[in-house]
Amino acid sequence: MLFGLPATVFAFVGAKVLNLLTELPTLVNFVFFEKTFATNWMKIIIGTLLILFSLFDIIPTLKKMKFNEKLLPLGGILSGFLVDYQVIKALYVLHF
Repeated sequence: MLFGLPATVFAFVGAKVLNLLTELPTLVNFVFFEKTFATNWMKIIIGTLLILFSLFDIIPTLKKMKFNEKLLPLGGILSGFLVDYQVIKALYVLHF
């Protein structure tokens, strides 16, 4: 209940925000080996989150972290908000 309810509610919020982020204009276009690439806010935000959460597997102090049960709703919010990114959900669950 402490994890599932916030996760369910914020799954809808995350979907709406993700939809809004995809509508933002492209930030940078560049060409690499004759192929054009584009970067937008959604890619930057998701990439940054993946890098930050990967630090939990790289840095030994962070790897040993355990979270208090009081943070279950926060984990549910993050998990629901980022529902399409199962890596983030798995990292939170592993470090609980």
